[in-house]
Amino acid sequence: MYFRNLDDRALAHAEQVFFGGLRLSNGTYKTTLSHRLDDVNELAAEVLPRGRRLRVMDVGASSGITTAEWSEQLARMGVDHELVAGDLVVSGDLLTLGRSAAALWQEDGHPLAVQLGRRCIYLGRRIPGMSAARSALAAIHRLLVMHLPRSTDGAPPVAWALRRRRVALVSRRLAARPAVRLVVDDIAQSGRFAGEFDVCRAANVLNRSCFSDRELRAMACNLRDRLAPGGVLIVCRTERAADGDVNRATVLRKVEGSLEVVARLNGGSDVEDLLLLQEERRDPPALTSVVLPVRNGEAHLAEQLAALADQTYAGPWELVVVDGSTDRSREIVYRFSDALPRLVLVDARRRPGLGRARNAGAAAARGELLANCDADDVVAPDWLEALVAAAAHADVVGGACRYDINTEAQRAWEECERPPPLRGAYDFLPYPSGGNCAVWAEVARELRWDESFAFGASDIEFGWRAQLAGFRLAFEPRAVIQRRFRTSPAAVGRRHFRGATAEPLLYRRFRARGMPRSNLLRAILAWCWLAATAGRLVSGVEERGKWLRAAGTRSGRVCGSVRHRSLYL
Repeated sequence: MYFRNLDDRALAHAEQVFFGGLRLSNGTYKTTLSHRLDDVNELAAEVLPRGRRLRVMDVGASSGITTAEWSEQLARMGVDHELVAGDLVVSGDLLTLGRSAAALWQEDGHPLAVQLGRRCIYLGRRIPGMSAARSALAAIHRLLVMHLPRSTDGAPPVAWALRRRRVALVSRRLAARPAVRLVVDDIAQSGRFAGEFDVCRAANVLNRSCFSDRELRAMACNLRDRLAPGGVLIVCRTERAADGDVNRATVLRKVEGSLEVVARLNGGSDVEDLLLLQEERRDPPALTSVVLPVRNGEAHLAEQLAALADQTYAGPWELVVVDGSTDRSREIVYRFSDALPRLVLVDARRRPGLGRARNAGAAAARGELLANCDADDVVAPDWLEALVAAAAHADVVGGACRYDINTEAQRAWEECERPPPLRGAYDFLPYPSGGNCAVWAEVARELRWDESFAFGASDIEFGWRAQLAGFRLAFEPRAVIQRRFRTSPAAVGRRHFRGATAEPLLYRRFRARGMPRSNLLRAILAWCWLAATAGRLVSGVEERGKWLRAAGTRSGRVCGSVRHRSLYL
């Protein structure tokens, strides 16, 4: 497929067979029929902006056959343009052994196909033994292939040579067009490409048979936000009919932040109603619940309870303390019963764990909005007021962290700077801090905190899953907490070790949605740095804390990779 010289007709047939056989890790196929969207493109051409170079995006480009045809049509019309083709999977890992054997994986290691001689075996087929073959090939990629250097030349395979190279999982027609750029893209992710495009097309992507209305609405909002003022959005779906396939399409224009219909084809898109919905605003909660997990927090709990008792929020709220302690924490809570009259105490001593505590708090809470904080931090006086106000426009709200209550050495150990509005993690999605966020109760009870993330990354997992499910995430800078760090270098190392053991599990859960793998070279260099600087263990307390933090993170990832059978170093 990648090294054969074919004429246009033979290439079109070969690509249709090849892409139609590739079953991706999300269960979809890269099947696109040539000239399937010609009537949609003709309809949209009548309303495109004129007189300037257009920035165009095709989301869910799949094999890119219809994307290439769209670019070719725009060129024939004399429309100067640059086109971005986005899809969840745009490239793969190809390993060739001589001229007669090859294996193809997604970049994340999901096996797609194997070639033996002239026969191509597509691994997505549901036949006996195929599942075992996929597992074996996934293991080969993880343990061997991903560590081989990639060949950078485009030369065809040679006899008995083992070569690894990155290949495009799109049509040659698309990859060869100079006006086209390929990007990995998931339209469920908010905040990407804000205001960058004059035209966006979503063909056979917004599908009610695959997504809920909430997820579709979130995707529609993300596509709208990618448009510049006056930009055009084209949404269509191909439906089977007795006399052949029929495209139902709606063309919309962005006017003052909202979408307006400017053209329809065959009655319009079946999700047009979701595209036209205005931004939802929630009513203020009748009751807000502050959920406070506590586990042996007697050293700092009183300071946090005093800060909660001093809140400026005028609406009704309750405090739900989820106690899993064996120290005097419960006695301290009872001492604040007068200052915090709406106090609910939940006994969690039999089932410890942060995720379990937050789920227990959500179950016991009576409020419509849940605000989460931690027992060893300190909330600002207007913390709750700010979270409640911001929650009117979002399903999940994250607040800001400051570190003034820590010593200079503690801040140096954590190498902390003021974090960005919503922290991004692992070059993937942003997330709110679990110890400083508000979640509407029905959202928290629907999603639940994943209790398998016992020691770290539970807030990252929850925030990512919420966004990918179509819930809106926002940031409120006025909702401030003072975050407290560990008080000794050894405690810092233990904390980062426990947190890092969850990172391979996080990668295992989200690699199919775009979380990139860890950088092996960076991991090797980090271990070399740790070995070369081991003398810092007997140097000053500041340097010892930094070294133990790095060592805890790297060793935690190794242990987590073994525990969760997912390599993330």
